[in-house]
Amino acid sequence: MEAPTPAADISKWRDEIDKIDDFFMHLLRRRLFFSKLLGDAKKQGGVDIEEPKREEAIITRLSRDCAELTRADVETVWKHIFELSKREQLQAYVIQ
Repeated sequence: MEAPTPAADISKWRDEIDKIDDFFMHLLRRRLFFSKLLGDAKKQGGVDIEEPKREEAIITRLSRDCAELTRADVETVWKHIFELSKREQLQAYVIQ
């Protein structure tokens, strides 16, 4: 039996990362779907799209649960996700 080659290891790990990326995109699409529904509910309830306290609580919770990333790393990633989510929510206010 031959020892695995570095190229084989690279290919194997890239395949695993690709699977994770695909799953992440699935989850992101799902998050955006529910963000749109949330936008509808916020519009009907007269609630503002911007919720900085909630965003801060999410960043704090996720930072605490992820030792591999700094708080700044978590914040960078999630600020972008929040913006995408708010864009979906905003559609409820634009589209009748």
